[in-house]
Amino acid sequence: MTETTQALTLQPYAGLKSLNKLVGTWNVSGPDIKGQVIFEWMEGGFFLIQHVGFVHTGRRIAGIEIIGYELPFGAEQPSEQIKSHWFGSGGETFEYTYEADDETLTIWGGEKGSLPITRASGAQMETPMRVRGSTRMVAMSRP
Repeated sequence: MTETTQALTLQPYAGLKSLNKLVGTWNVSGPDIKGQVIFEWMEGGFFLIQHVGFVHTGRRIAGIEIIGYELPFGAEQPSEQIKSHWFGSGGETFEYTYEADDETLTIWGGEKGSLPITRASGAQMETPMRVRGSTRMVAMSRP
């Protein structure tokens, strides 16, 4: 099989199917926060892209998050965990680890096992957002 043929026959990793439930537009609301996030698959289906736009405590927050398995130079197998990289309009960059099944989505800031940022199930997600030492619940629901 040539490299060209091989590239044409690659299929997205099976573990990514659990993220299909995120695809679409979500309204974000809670104390001091309002806006939307949109999830869509990148061409090829190997990465989910999240577009973020909301206002939190009077400050506009915008950015993108690229979610998928990592496959570094020289690697033959993807990472065991689904990872993501956030790029914000304020110059910030964050890394997250995702775990999802048919019922639950968990997102950790950094590596799996650190403090979960999001734990959600069903068509509505409630995300504890930590701001200046306090925790507030932020709801994400379909418009």
